[in-house]
Amino acid sequence: MYYLLALISVITAAVSAVVLSHPTFGTVGETLTQNCSGPLKADFSTYWLCARYLSQGGNPFDPTQIKIFATSLGCELTGPSYISPWFLVLLFPLATLPLNIAAALWFLLNLIMIVDITTWALKSRARALSLRPTTVLALTASPGVLACLLYGQFGIVCLWGMSMVARLYERDARFLSLALIVGSLKPHIGWLYWLVVGKLLVRDRRFRVLAYTLSLALMSVLFMTVWAPGSYESWRQVYGNALLWMGASVTTPIRILVASASDAAPVWPVVVIMTLAFIFAAHRLGKQTHKMDLAQELPWLTALSICSTPYVWSLDFCVLLPAEVSVLSSLLTANDQRGFRRLLPPAIIILARIGLLVQLIAQIGDWRTWWYPPIVTLALFHHLRQANSSAQGARAVS
Repeated sequence: MYYLLALISVITAAVSAVVLSHPTFGTVGETLTQNCSGPLKADFSTYWLCARYLSQGGNPFDPTQIKIFATSLGCELTGPSYISPWFLVLLFPLATLPLNIAAALWFLLNLIMIVDITTWALKSRARALSLRPTTVLALTASPGVLACLLYGQFGIVCLWGMSMVARLYERDARFLSLALIVGSLKPHIGWLYWLVVGKLLVRDRRFRVLAYTLSLALMSVLFMTVWAPGSYESWRQVYGNALLWMGASVTTPIRILVASASDAAPVWPVVVIMTLAFIFAAHRLGKQTHKMDLAQELPWLTALSICSTPYVWSLDFCVLLPAEVSVLSSLLTANDQRGFRRLLPPAIIILARIGLLVQLIAQIGDWRTWWYPPIVTLALFHHLRQANSSAQGARAVS
């Protein structure tokens, strides 16, 4: 089964890299050869342009200003800038470089982060597991991860920040604060995880961490306010109707089903689904008798967050990687049973990856990929239930 997983994953990675790098998709691969000329299609190209303009004191969220700046560099910006202001500050070093060099470094950085996340997730699952390059490749070859890499999105950076919070929680407050800032660049894709982290910080009286984090956030706001006046106001206008967007969330098909002529995008299903997700997470955590380990809670909290958040795209499915690794790693441990029920969750993940890849290549509408997070989440909970049953059985025998 492991070799089948490796074969399918290598094929998935190869097909994704070749097909999604086609100019039709406007990925980082095109940016490496095109540099800053013509329409900017890759997401990282927009990040670079906005960070470069911000570094010069401009307002990157003003549609007129940023388009004029893009024209002055010989390129064309085709849409608004959907970026976190504090993320652009972090990109200042790359903004000083030519676009193709910056894109190459960004791709390399994200690739290193993905390998680090996968290695950490595997070690959290089975510390004695021997890691091989083929193992890491097989587990990371998720279409969501590959699409995020190829488009130059920053969901991988957010996931890395989340994993660093789990790794650094008991360590230095300053580094933990930096991890909190980096991981929360897209807070909505891990909103349940951040609620749990916030609760733990208050419960454990980690007020220094909270003070450092708030100080860094305040410094970012003050910097943007002074350096580029009007930026935050323009940014709020860009995201003013975010709850009305139909993203790749389980809330979207429900909203479409209950829509009416007077309300084409009802918000109440979002509130209901997020409330149910919160109640389920609280109930699950409330039943635990052992000390909470963020490394063990991260996979299902992020998976449930992606399922319930209203604003998410298929590029953000990279955050599901810890959940996928948790399930697929059961194929790599020698002591796992090999019955049909044991192989069902990994098989579901593999088939879901193939289905998502087909959809991304076909470009039939990003919101139609909403089914992927719930499938991964259900497979993960089925896997966790099996693991708990096995652990209880082993304790009973001993």
